[in-house]
Amino acid sequence: MDAPIRVLGDSQLIIQMLLGVYKKVRKPSLYINVEGIKGLLRSRRWKVAFHVVRRQMNAEAVDMCRRLV
Repeated sequence: MDAPIRVLGDSQLIIQMLLGVYKKVRKPSLYINVEGIKGLLRSRRWKVAFHVVRRQMNAEAVDMCRRLV
């Protein structure tokens, strides 16, 4: 696979944690998720490009998440 997988997210904080911009994750539940994702990406050696999408541009995904909770 030559092209990176595009990961779109509406949380700039999470994207920056995944990119390693923020080294500390203070909330334990976020730490587990962020470290799990980073570990998966390392183990698969996938090329990934993270992009922040403003929530206003991501209304459909926000609506789907609210229905799950």
